[in-house]
Amino acid sequence: GKRLLDMEIEKHGPTKLIFEDDDVAYADLVFAVDGSRSAVRQMFAPFSKLEYTGVTCLMGMAEVAADDIGICFPTSLTTKCHGCYFPTLDNEQCFQLHFPLAESLADQGNWGTLSDKVGKEECRRLAQQLEADGWDEKYLKPLSHVTHAVRIGFCQLKPKLEHWVFSKVVLVGDAAHPPVPYTGQGAQMGLEDAGTLAIL
Repeated sequence: GKRLLDMEIEKHGPTKLIFEDDDVAYADLVFAVDGSRSAVRQMFAPFSKLEYTGVTCLMGMAEVAADDIGICFPTSLTTKCHGCYFPTLDNEQCFQLHFPLAESLADQGNWGTLSDKVGKEECRRLAQQLEADGWDEKYLKPLSHVTHAVRIGFCQLKPKLEHWVFSKVVLVGDAAHPPVPYTGQGAQMGLEDAGTLAIL
């Protein structure tokens, strides 16, 4: 639960991890599973940077029953917005709405969980755009019943890393290879990494 500030790798002996508040830990092997904005990757591969793709996603949970049993992928040619909706409980569903947003309008310092007020406001604004675009009410309704919202700007690593192991440090998941995360690709690739490491 603390931010990593630095690492000292000894050829013989454990690696020293230095956290904020002067906390220290030691490890024989470090697995860096700290996401697409990995602080560890920046230490070992500062030349590789995240580049915004021009697509932002507003996703959330809504306390409203889904009209459809399975997963739905509505799309729009005019706003170039597309979505993914699926039920999670009898009276709850998850939605993900992906839409083009210019880099100048994308708040890159504020990607992540939104406050209740901001989440509801962003969902309301997006619902107005989708309604004007002719989206069916069943896709608009969850936006007015949102209980938890997250905003994500899709980024890719450029250049991609040729390897994910640096001495006694292994990058895992989005820290190593952040994909454009449609249909949960990032989570799936992270699980594949863990399975590969277990086999090795």
